[in-house]
Amino acid sequence: MKHKIEIEDFINKNSELFNSEEPKEGHLNRFQSKLQTNNKNIFLKSIKYAAAVIFLFSAFFIYNNYNGFSKNEQISDNTNNVNEDFSDINNFYSSQLEVKYSELDAVTCKQGNKQKQSINNDLSELDNEYVKLLAEYNSNPENTKIKNALINNYRMRINILDMVIKTLKNYC
Repeated sequence: MKHKIEIEDFINKNSELFNSEEPKEGHLNRFQSKLQTNNKNIFLKSIKYAAAVIFLFSAFFIYNNYNGFSKNEQISDNTNNVNEDFSDINNFYSSQLEVKYSELDAVTCKQGNKQKQSINNDLSELDNEYVKLLAEYNSNPENTKIKNALINNYRMRINILDMVIKTLKNYC
């Protein structure tokens, strides 16, 4: 304890000896550059976590629907009308996705398109899942669980794109 007081007194009495050096030239620029890099990493990690959560949610939803745990089963007497309705729904969501992708392409970033490429890679997982679901739907078009999974896949991709577009507009 006695040494601590002596050291503090020495530092307080001779403070000009400790504050005589300045940082090297360009220190502030290097520091700001590191901060910007960290902000980019945080942004990309948050997008990846959001995509992972949505992917897990969709996998859980599909698992529950395929194993008969779904509480909301839709039954229709007229399958032709249902298939026509589903075709309309499919066209609607597909056009909504095209609009969102166009909005994403329209956002310009100062740092380039690395963020957009990363986002597109993450969304490709949901696109691949959609292709698998569509193949199952084509083999069994009356299965309402597959239809619901396809619609949810569309909704998730649209929601992700909305979130990413808003974030990029604020970030870029």
